[in-house]
Amino acid sequence: MKFLLVVMVALVPFVYGGSLMEELAALPDTKVIRDLLNATGLDAVLDNGYATLFAPNDAAFAALPDEVVKTVMGNASILTGLLSFHATEGIFRSMDASNNMLLKSVLKGSDIRVNVYNDVDGSLFVTLNGAKVTKANIMATNGYLHIIDHVMFPPRGSFYDMVAASDMHKTLKSLIDGQKLESFFATVTGTLFAPTDAAFQAVIDAVTAKGLAKNPVAEREILMYHLLEQVVYSAGGHAGTYNTFDQGNQVTVSMSSNGTVMINQANVVIGDLAATNGVLHVIDSVLVPEPWATALIMG
Repeated sequence: MKFLLVVMVALVPFVYGGSLMEELAALPDTKVIRDLLNATGLDAVLDNGYATLFAPNDAAFAALPDEVVKTVMGNASILTGLLSFHATEGIFRSMDASNNMLLKSVLKGSDIRVNVYNDVDGSLFVTLNGAKVTKANIMATNGYLHIIDHVMFPPRGSFYDMVAASDMHKTLKSLIDGQKLESFFATVTGTLFAPTDAAFQAVIDAVTAKGLAKNPVAEREILMYHLLEQVVYSAGGHAGTYNTFDQGNQVTVSMSSNGTVMINQANVVIGDLAATNGVLHVIDSVLVPEPWATALIMG
């Protein structure tokens, strides 16, 4: 009798749960993503295929700026593309994650960057284009589901592409071009802190006032000082020092009680802009390494 029971149990098929959309419907705080998938018809596409879905929670959508919501929700093509960027064909589980691996999203030509960071308690967590995975590895009959805390946006090109397309980074582009570093900024993997034109103008005014000559060596080092060797999204950032591409010189990251993030003396004014080769943060002051910082101050 015992043997018969064991055999019968062995013959019962192992049930993984419902489909991706059914598993999503069973979770709290996922109403917005479900409604959007239904409205675009992507719910049927997901349930008729085999995929991994990265689903932003309701709070993630609520945090989007009004102008972004208006642009995305007002254009069916943009909305469909954005939602397609939140899925990848085949399986991805948190245990498969490695730092800076790229996942091909359903949105053709747009990859999702995976990063692995240390949490405050020493444990590891995963981000996808900077969005933290808050609930991982929900198994469905046709794939895997992960809940994330931010809406992901496709990369806007490489660091160089993004700087070149920006109306407030003309000086930064001019310096990159002058140093013939276009290819480097288009391919290097890391983090770029991008000072605005106003930030550079303050330095230019100080250099002019002190009568300092144009120095190509200083310009190149300053550019490299704005590049971290690591890809550091806000979710994985911490107070402390980080190595830059300027001969390993370090910048210091600090965080105030009101949530402001500073890189040396500069404030991060726009963070977490995804690039094909890392992440870009806009800052309001130019970072100047030694000995050039002392020369600028002392004159």
